Amino acid sequence: MGSAHTTRLAPEMTMTSGTTKTETKPVQKRQDFRVATSLELRLRPSGSSPAAAGPDPVALFEDLSLAQTRFRKELGPAGRAFIDKLMTTIDALAGIAAAAQGDDGWSEPIQGQADLSAGGLGFVVPDSLVVSSEYELEFSLPESGTSVPFRCEGVVVRCDARPGGGFNCGVAFTGLSPSTERRLIRVVLEFQRVQLRSSGGTE
Repeated sequence: MGSAHTTRLAPEMTMTSGTTKTETKPVQKRQDFRVATSLELRLRPSGSSPAAAGPDPVALFEDLSLAQTRFRKELGPAGRAFIDKLMTTIDALAGIAAAAQGDDGWSEPIQGQADLSAGGLGFVVPDSLVVSSEYELEFSLPESGTSVPFRCEGVVVRCDARPGGGFNCGVAFTGLSPSTERRLIRVVLEFQRVQLRSSGGTE
């Protein structure tokens, strides 16, 4: 997903994710857990993607990741160690396959800090996005330890001009597959635990 032409965001920028819901059900709480993290993001208008040539390596990886999470509990230490090594190898291969799928219609990568939850994403863009417009999103999280990007669709719920230039945008995820949502929730909760430990808080 790398490119020589990227938009870099200043680390002091503060953003809010696209979620606006106030429900307090357990599932909604997990979706609204929000963390600040670095990412690389690409966008393209929904419906503009070319027809897929072959299976989607990201979707295949997520289905396999979900399956191994369920069944590894039944394995002993040696079995779990083998599964972990196998998933590390598959992660690397799926990341390579995803990167090789091409750049058709994607924006230039945006790199920097963002607010992330399982319900949405807050970030800064150099040019305004139209509120209520729908996009495909692909984002990678260097701190997550995986080379496989996240892919989903989202709708722009907010795009406000910043005094220093650029626009604070919030995108609410739409139509997340169950496997993508579970993987995203796991990553967000892990980031939250790490950040709490780093700040001296309690989990």
